[in-house]
Amino acid sequence: IRAAGLGRSGKDAEALYFFFYYPIGVERHRGMAPWATWGLMVLMTAIFIFFRFNPQAALASWEWWIYFPQQPWRPGLVFSILNHAGWGHLIGNLVYLWCFGPSLERVLGFRRFLLLFVFLGVIANFAQGFVSEYLLTRYAGLGVVGASGALSGLMGLFLLRFPAARIRTAWVIFSPLHGLARSGVIGIPSLLAVGAWVLLQMVHAGASALGGVDGTAYGAHFGGLALGILIGLAYRFPREGRIYLRRERVRSRLSKGDFYGAYELVQPLLVRDDPEDLSIAARVSSL
Repeated sequence: IRAAGLGRSGKDAEALYFFFYYPIGVERHRGMAPWATWGLMVLMTAIFIFFRFNPQAALASWEWWIYFPQQPWRPGLVFSILNHAGWGHLIGNLVYLWCFGPSLERVLGFRRFLLLFVFLGVIANFAQGFVSEYLLTRYAGLGVVGASGALSGLMGLFLLRFPAARIRTAWVIFSPLHGLARSGVIGIPSLLAVGAWVLLQMVHAGASALGGVDGTAYGAHFGGLALGILIGLAYRFPREGRIYLRRERVRSRLSKGDFYGAYELVQPLLVRDDPEDLSIAARVSSL
């Protein structure tokens, strides 16, 4: 970000600002422990550290841990999801998994969440193979590693199931030449957060198409996101998302002391006979 203006001497001056942001979690209500999410995070970290200190083992078993679109039916189609290219790649994916995984695991269950994670990653690998073969051909011959495709699918599921959720996002802006630094954490609506991510992916993919290879599997990102949305529609997540939105509105009214408003909003939830809805209704009625 460049900002031009008058300096202290009255002459034109230009300041260079750097702005960064990253999701660090979701404002969620407590539920069951996300064992599948924690297990995936530990497994991915352990695999990365093992290969980091044993590079020869990675070379000897490359067909297990790297997916090559030209050889699609090797074990790397599945296990490459758990492998990562560097610390930044790993940490970034761990943060995204921690951000979107627990809430989805709570509604999907342990086994279904794991199966969907693997399925999303596999189809995302196929999507990257298609892109490298027919669209961004300069990617042909490159291997694919990482859980980014599966995580993009989780983002699509999350967007439909938790439309009212707010993504806790850390941001920092600084200008090293002027000694300026600001930082903070803000809650961003999931629709805006995921929409911004998609827009940035499109910009970067377009720049990659015009320029050189930047090492990012955009085909896996878009393929995983599209599949996640389709699966979410099949699971009727938009309907559940509307119910979730109404619950959040009830809780918001309660936090503001608007008990009568909360009582009116909670009425449509009672026909579902859901324990969570009944618990909210009981609290509203008592107040």
